[in-house]
Amino acid sequence: MRHVERTHRVVVLALDGVYPFELGIPSRILGAADGRYEILTCSVDGQPVRSNADFTIGVEHGPEILATADTVVITPVSSDRMPAELPEQVRAALALVRPEARIVSICTGAFVLAAAGLVTQFGLQALINIMVNVQLAPSKGMTLPFISYGGSSMLALSIGMGLLLAFTRRNPYLTRSPYVVKWSGESLTT
Repeated sequence: MRHVERTHRVVVLALDGVYPFELGIPSRILGAADGRYEILTCSVDGQPVRSNADFTIGVEHGPEILATADTVVITPVSSDRMPAELPEQVRAALALVRPEARIVSICTGAFVLAAAGLVTQFGLQALINIMVNVQLAPSKGMTLPFISYGGSSMLALSIGMGLLLAFTRRNPYLTRSPYVVKWSGESLTT
C-alpha cells in the first residue's frame, strides 16, 4: 500500500492596507517545500485589496475559501489603515475558518529589530573591551562577552543569546506538524 501525503492548504487573507512584500512571504517560503503546501490568497469580499502603497492587488478567491484552510495566514496591514474595531467583513470572514485550522500572522519587523538589537549589544560590548585592551579607550570595567569572568554579566549574556537563538531558529513544525493529516488509502491517519 502506497503512503500519499495530503497537501496542506494555506489560505492567505489579504486585508486592505497590506504590505505587498509581506503578502508574498507565505507563497515564497511554503511554495519552495516540494508541493507539500497549496497556497491560496483571498480577500474578505473577493475584490482586489488596497496595498499600503498607491496600487491595489488582485486576489483569486473570496472568503469562502477560508472554510477549506488547514492554516490561515493573516497579513499585516499599515497602521494608518487599521481600524480601532475589527470590521464586520473581517469578522464574518474569520467566522468561516474551521476550529481545527491554525490562524497565524506575519510580524517580521519586530523580530528583525529584536535580533539586531541583541547582536549590537554583543558586538559593542566586545568592541569596547577590545578597544580598552589595545589602549584606544579608557577602562570601563566591561567584560568580554562569554570569555571574561563575571556572574551577572554571564547570566545577562546567556539570556540575551537564548533570545537571539529563539528569534532566529527554524520552526520544527514546518517539517512535521502533528496537525497535518495524511491520507493512507483507506482512512485518514495523523
